[in-house]
Amino acid sequence: MFKKSTSRKKGTATSSRHRKEVENRGHHGRGVQSTIQTRSIERALAPIAAQVSQLIILNETAEREGGKLPNLIPFAQTVLRATEELVQVGHKMARDTDDEKLQREMPEVCDASIAAGRSMLMAVQRLQAEPLSEPARDNMVTAARRLLETTMKVLLISDDAEVHRILDTCDWVTEGLQNMRAVGSMKELVTTFKDFTESVLTLCDLCDKRQQDLNDPQKKERILSALSGLKRAMPLLNSSMQSYVKYPTNVQAKASRDYSCKQVGECVRQITEALTQASSRGQNTVTHERPGHFAHNMEKLVELLSPNMRFKLDKGFDDVLEQTVRHGMSIAASSREDIRDEIVSVCKQILQLRSDVMKDLEALQDNPSYSQLNSDFKESCERLAHDLLTLESLAKGALVHQVVDAFTETTEPLDRLVKTSTVRLKEKGPLREDICTKLLQPLDDAFHDHADGLLQMASFVAASCVDSNQGQEILTLVSNMEQLDADVFPSCLAVRRDLTNKGAVEHLKLVRREWHSGVHQLVDIVDALIEARRFLEVSESCLEKDVEECRQAGLISDAELLSEAVSNILGRCKRVLQVAKQHQDQNEDAVYRNGLQVFISQLENALPLVKNGGHYSVGNIQNKRAMAALSEHNYHLMQCVHNLCSGLDASNHPDILSPLRGGVRGHQATANQDSLG
Repeated sequence: MFKKSTSRKKGTATSSRHRKEVENRGHHGRGVQSTIQTRSIERALAPIAAQVSQLIILNETAEREGGKLPNLIPFAQTVLRATEELVQVGHKMARDTDDEKLQREMPEVCDASIAAGRSMLMAVQRLQAEPLSEPARDNMVTAARRLLETTMKVLLISDDAEVHRILDTCDWVTEGLQNMRAVGSMKELVTTFKDFTESVLTLCDLCDKRQQDLNDPQKKERILSALSGLKRAMPLLNSSMQSYVKYPTNVQAKASRDYSCKQVGECVRQITEALTQASSRGQNTVTHERPGHFAHNMEKLVELLSPNMRFKLDKGFDDVLEQTVRHGMSIAASSREDIRDEIVSVCKQILQLRSDVMKDLEALQDNPSYSQLNSDFKESCERLAHDLLTLESLAKGALVHQVVDAFTETTEPLDRLVKTSTVRLKEKGPLREDICTKLLQPLDDAFHDHADGLLQMASFVAASCVDSNQGQEILTLVSNMEQLDADVFPSCLAVRRDLTNKGAVEHLKLVRREWHSGVHQLVDIVDALIEARRFLEVSESCLEKDVEECRQAGLISDAELLSEAVSNILGRCKRVLQVAKQHQDQNEDAVYRNGLQVFISQLENALPLVKNGGHYSVGNIQNKRAMAALSEHNYHLMQCVHNLCSGLDASNHPDILSPLRGGVRGHQATANQDSLG
């Protein structure tokens, strides 16, 4: 990974533009995994990330189970040592290179990484001394996240130096091509072509190493295709240049020279674009995977384990299975505790069974006539296929829960941030930046937490899409929204600093409008992929937990907890109504739509009672009568939600002559008249 950079001073306008794109990579993406595009970075980060994960898991386990906190200090010390080793290599790279950008940036991030490692050790020591302290736990998690971020920056600067090195070589090849076009004698051609060949061979060598290191199969394929074209074009370029030098006035010789030069230039352009294309950094969290990769890999694995294919298992099977398990673990990490534990358990079983399958296959190949080995191999393959399908089912269930949670609020976090940015204060004139930051930072943190969860969920959904076009549509939205995300806080800060700045106000309006549009498109696409019945069932389950949180908040007189629980109830119910109405609109049976409308109307009528009762109770948390009334409203609301879920089945609708249907018909008729008027 850390190799000496031999930056050249040559360059072109095109490569300078692409180099700027490389420098800008990573500024918009927020997830760590979104920046990992090479195996080198994965290998370098893995030991540190594993130790940090172990720290957090041990901490969470002790907190969840109420047990004694184990000694975490050795883990933190190991992390610090690994960080120091990585930083030493980074410093050496900065000393040995002539790349000015690398010399400037690497020492700074190396120092930040060491500081983050020491801060984490101190945070762990504090937690060890105060195991019941919530601030100490939060401080450790924050320190761990900061350490991973700074470590990643060290690796990314190193990786960018490698990309710059290839771009510099592309410049060298392009300049050599220009020199080739200018030669006027055979003697000059021999010297120029020799230098040009050296640049091409260097580029081919660097690109071949780069494509072997890349995770993205599309990038690998694009670079390999360009290299193949470049190698094919070289003999043609040589012969066409010789013909042109001998017969400079010959139209055919000139056309042949121009064509071969154009071919070489096109190959170099493809390499440059492949290195800097937007699907690398700053994109969604699974950009190095194609849309629908989880669904595709699962189908491929089950097929490979079938009776006709299982005897041909090789390293390719191993790679696909590891990729699938890794994705399943990523979903688990973002899921609720009970779901996470189920997925992790199945992933462990899959890895164990993978080992059994490969051992049984090897033994069977050595003793093909041994029937017991054949039986064991068959059983291992069938168990592995079964567990893979179980993982797929659990992952889909986890995604529905993530969708329900992520869309509890849609645009509200941004709206709160924008509102605080634009509300007029008592102070007149522009505000100092530190005052603006203090006002906006809590709301900005909340917005980014919400945005991260939203976009992470969307990326997972894209990976599970059977239709790759739908998956690509989601990933494109995610990419656009991630870039927009980076513009939110600076835009809000500019407006908050000076409300009279019309340009800043208009820009913030544009950012808000674009974010709203992206979220609404995302909601529509994801809703179309999830079965309404399953969505409502999961929503009902989540609402039961929210209602219980309301009750607990009343018992301990926690107004903040009560406010959060009520907000979740209201947000989930709005989504339940939205999905139910979409389902209603898709059904052409007027009788069915009318029957479902009965339950939709009941929930719509119950919602304001909870909203008003909840808001009053938050301000009067000690008022037992208010809390009792809220509990009654919540109970009635849950009955309405349950009836609506059951109402997806027409057999649960009111009788065709029921007054309930008549009341809904009258209400709908009035609504239609109002809309026409």
